[in-house]
Formats: sequence, structure tokens, C-alpha cells
Amino acid sequence: MRTRHHTGNLLTVLVAAAAMTVCPAMRAAALSPAPQAVAAQPSTGTARKTEAAADSAVPEATVTITIAPPLPGVRLSMDGTAAVVTDESGVAVVTRERAAGRHTLTLLDTSLETTGKRYSFDRWVGQRDPEQAFTPTLDGLTMRGDSSVTATFSVAYAVTAHVVDQNGAPVDPSEISSAAARSDTGAVLSLAPSGPTWLEGTRVTARSNKYELQNVTYSWQSVVVSGTNVVDAGQQSFTPATNADVTGVGQFHDLTVAGYDAVLGRGAGEQAVITLPDGTVRSARLDSAHSAVFPHLPRGTYRATVTAGASVVGDQQVRLSRDITVRAPVISPADIAILLGLLVLVAGGLILVGHRRVWRRLLAPFRPADPTEVEVG
Repeated sequence: MRTRHHTGNLLTVLVAAAAMTVCPAMRAAALSPAPQAVAAQPSTGTARKTEAAADSAVPEATVTITIAPPLPGVRLSMDGTAAVVTDESGVAVVTRERAAGRHTLTLLDTSLETTGKRYSFDRWVGQRDPEQAFTPTLDGLTMRGDSSVTATFSVAYAVTAHVVDQNGAPVDPSEISSAAARSDTGAVLSLAPSGPTWLEGTRVTARSNKYELQNVTYSWQSVVVSGTNVVDAGQQSFTPATNADVTGVGQFHDLTVAGYDAVLGRGAGEQAVITLPDGTVRSARLDSAHSAVFPHLPRGTYRATVTAGASVVGDQQVRLSRDITVRAPVISPADIAILLGLLVLVAGGLILVGHRRVWRRLLAPFRPADPTEVEVG
């Protein structure tokens, strides 16, 4: 009996010890979350962070700047920050936070030069303040939404002028004292006889938010050679934007001067002398036919004569508008002698005729009556 009682007490102690060991583990397992729930918690936290980041993103606005005509490499700045540069299409984009504040856009390059062309800032198109249309800086630019503006440039071209005669022969630039052309706006500008002249070739016209680039046309007004204009004003035109190598056609002609004896009609004289429109005097020896040719003279008014020693020589004024021959009369001493002799003969004849009439009047009473005049009683 004692043995059984002792065995029962031992079993009771073992069960109690096992219960004390197992129960805390079960209690901890019951208090711990399920493995699936713990794994799901990080995913829920990441989604919430993404939504928060999306809610905190700041909207942006852009300003698109276009250069007309398209110019790459033009620099602009917004609010004085680092410059943006236009691309090959002449376009630049500035992006800022969309807000109600005001910004300043500045065109840093207001003039540029490429081969044969000079670009100069003319005006903005599309800006809200018309008072700032012609200033390189736009103040008060808003970034509430996307917008665009255009910076327009006028263009000057390096024009090289040439002058030829009506047959296409070139005229030496050193002979040209001045040349001028009139634009289609009425402005008269000088052209360099040699080398390039910069002329406005493309202008900007704008109305409201629209603009147009127009080519400027010029007409030749004058080409002065030896003091006379050799072109007809307004009859020849050119457009620098389409052709910067321009040619004007002037009028040049030959003037032939011949000396002749005013009495005998034969050739006379030693040298031909002409006075050009600017007062310059030129001379040339007469040939065997007593004439000399002055070739390729600019059209205009000339005076022509010849030299002939002690002879009396007349001069001629001529308007040279084509090839012309001018005959200058010469009165030599022999001609004067002949003329004097003729005058003496004429005077003597008149004297003789006059004396005959006087004698007839004096002798008339003493002459017998003409039978035919006697009256019959």
C-alpha cells in the first residue's frame, strides 16, 4: 500500500511539472500574431508612403521660347539663373514650379552674326504686357500654367554690288564715285562701289499675337561716274534675302569728235577736247580723218571742240545717250582771208553799182529824148 501511495505522489509531481512547462509556451503562442499578419504589415506601410509621396508632388509649368527666324545657340535666363540655350530649331524651354509668383525672362543674346548675316532683336510676340514688346527683358511673367513667347529678329545681309554697262562689260569700281539704293520703305542708303554693304533684308511686322517676316526689296537710285548718273532711278531692283550679290546696269557710249574747215568743208584741227559732266577735261589727237573717239563714256552732257593753232574754233554741247559723232567747226586764217576778200568784192561791187546810178541821174537832163517818148500833136 505504501508503495502505491508513493508511486501516485510521484506521478502527480511529474504532471504538475509538465503543466508548468507547457502552459507558458501555449500562452506566448496565443499572444503572438499569426505569421501571415506580420508579413502583411510591411506591404501596407509601403503603400501608405507611396500615396503620401504622390500627394506631396509639386505641379510644374513650362515657358516655351521660340526664336524667329530659327536661331540655335541663343541664350536666355529665368530669374537670373543659369542660361538656357535654344536648340537647332531655335526653341528653348524653361520649367518652374507652378505657382502664383512672378518671374523675369531675359534674352541675353540680342544680336548675333553668322556668315553674311547679322541678326538683331526686334520685338517679343505673345507677351502679355505690350509695353515690354521691344525690351530684351520680360518682367512679371507668371507660371500658373504652360505658355509660350516668340523673340523675333530682323536680319541684315552683306550685299556686294557690281556695275556693268548695257553690254555686260564690268565697270571699274574706282570710276564710281557713289552709288545708292532705295528700300521699299523709302529709305535711301549708300552702296559701297567695292566690298560688302550691310542692308536690312528681313523685317518683322506684328499685329496682336501674330507676326510675319518680310523680305525687303531695294531699287537702284544712282550710280555716279564722272559726275553723272548712269542708271535710271527705280528701274532695277534686288532683294538681299534671296541674292546678296547684286548687279546694276549703267549706260555708257562712245563720243566721236571731228574737226572741219567751216569754209572749205575739209577736215581740220589737231586735237579733240571734251569736257565731262564733272568738269574733267580729256583730249585726244585727231587721226588722218581729223576725228578722235572717246570710248565708253558715261551718259550725260558734254562739251566738245578741237584745237587748231591760231584758228577760230567753235564748241558743241551734246547730250550723250547713244553713240554720237560731233563736228566742231574750224575757221583758219586762210578762211578769214577768203572771207575778207569776198567782203571786199561785195563792197566794191556795191560801190560800183551805186556810182553808176549816181552818174545816170546827173546826166539824165542832157541826154536826148527817147523818140518813143515824144508826143505827137
